[in-house]
Amino acid sequence: MPKYSAEDQLSFFDMPLLPLFSIEEQIDSLRMGNVSQMRAKTYKAGEMLQVSFFPIWNTLAEAKSAGRKPSRPAQQKLNDQRAQDNFILYANNNFSEKDLIITLGYSNARRPDDLEGVIRDINNFIRKMRYRHVKRNLPELRHLYCIEGTKYYIDQNDLDAKFHIHILISGDMDRDEIEKLWDGGAYPQTRRLDPYERRGLTGLSAYISKAKDDRMRRWSHSRNLKLPEPTTADRKLSKAQAKKIAVDIEAARAWFAKTYKGYELDEESLCVKRSEYVAGVYIRARLYKKHSAAASPVREFGRRTRWKK
Repeated sequence: MPKYSAEDQLSFFDMPLLPLFSIEEQIDSLRMGNVSQMRAKTYKAGEMLQVSFFPIWNTLAEAKSAGRKPSRPAQQKLNDQRAQDNFILYANNNFSEKDLIITLGYSNARRPDDLEGVIRDINNFIRKMRYRHVKRNLPELRHLYCIEGTKYYIDQNDLDAKFHIHILISGDMDRDEIEKLWDGGAYPQTRRLDPYERRGLTGLSAYISKAKDDRMRRWSHSRNLKLPEPTTADRKLSKAQAKKIAVDIEAARAWFAKTYKGYELDEESLCVKRSEYVAGVYIRARLYKKHSAAASPVREFGRRTRWKK
């Protein structure tokens, strides 16, 4: 029998569960009857695992139901999530405590008028570092940056913008020397990356790459960074197990602990979504190696660890 994957239709899984309903009613809302199996997709990046589970449908009719055009907000939300996921994967897979995080700003006198000017400044800054790496026979420079800009009206006719940049960069050069290469007029801030705070490099990466309504963001990276290759499995999670972990945090804790030995679930990252149009449930989460302090449930930017629906 043909089977149809929901992976390309995840924008339709944009509905939360029904927290005021009983567990049985929440399970019924998932409508798993036309689901053949749950597919697991896993990325391993450094000491982090990023896992997602989505339905494989039995019939073409279900796939065609998802083939309708998704709402623009739902598709944009999914695009933002995928972009942030990639940023987080690049950070965890390519950087460590040996590397640096640099925050660059501008004085009013040296602030560019547009995003293209910021990108030129970043390229010049990176080119200076790359030149010194080559001249001193240092390892090839690695970088991952995100530009953040807040736009606002001074009056009805004048649109102003302030930019600052966060760069994760390989830590082969002296920090004082790196900071002197910035021509933005504002004093740069440089520190060592700490994989053992804020859930490893994930908390930091999520914070600086998170999409916000009042902010614009643009990110890029050097070509020598590697994005981990995903693995897929169709027998890791059964439909019955998916129903349980979707609605019961205790069941979720037990299943993840048994399935991913040596890793600890970050409950803050656990997200469960259903669809109004198609059968099944979408589940995603991150886990960390137990020996890492990053796996501990910690407060992150004022947020409490809790079951997310």
